[in-house]
Amino acid sequence: MKRLHRFALAVSLVALGSFMAAGRNGSAEERAPAWSPDGAFLAYMCRQGVAAPDLDFEICVMNADGSAITILTNNTVADGTPTWSPDGTKIVFNRLVGGLQQLFVMNAADGFGQTQLTTTPGLNLFASFGEIKAGR
Repeated sequence: MKRLHRFALAVSLVALGSFMAAGRNGSAEERAPAWSPDGAFLAYMCRQGVAAPDLDFEICVMNADGSAITILTNNTVADGTPTWSPDGTKIVFNRLVGGLQQLFVMNAADGFGQTQLTTTPGLNLFASFGEIKAGR
């Protein structure tokens, strides 16, 4: 078991290096990376050319080696905490709507099909795809 943990740590450090290298200039900022289920992509919060404290983050995806950055969302509100669906076809994330954080889902490949999932008051953050099994 220790060997498996060391391997996972090494892979994570390589990915983190690629992730950090992707922000090649001082005007870009990346946060909250999430691996795709197949390990080929990273989804993350991104913003470019925006000075703090502006929190207008978008959701971006890049190849695991740091290449081919794609901005999936493009608006004037904060989008954050992307999480992949188990099959890698969708990304769930949170977005500021009317002063409240709500959960949305979109196609991972192109950002189309953005659909609001929650309308409840409060903070709807850190979504995670899960599975409910009946009869247990």
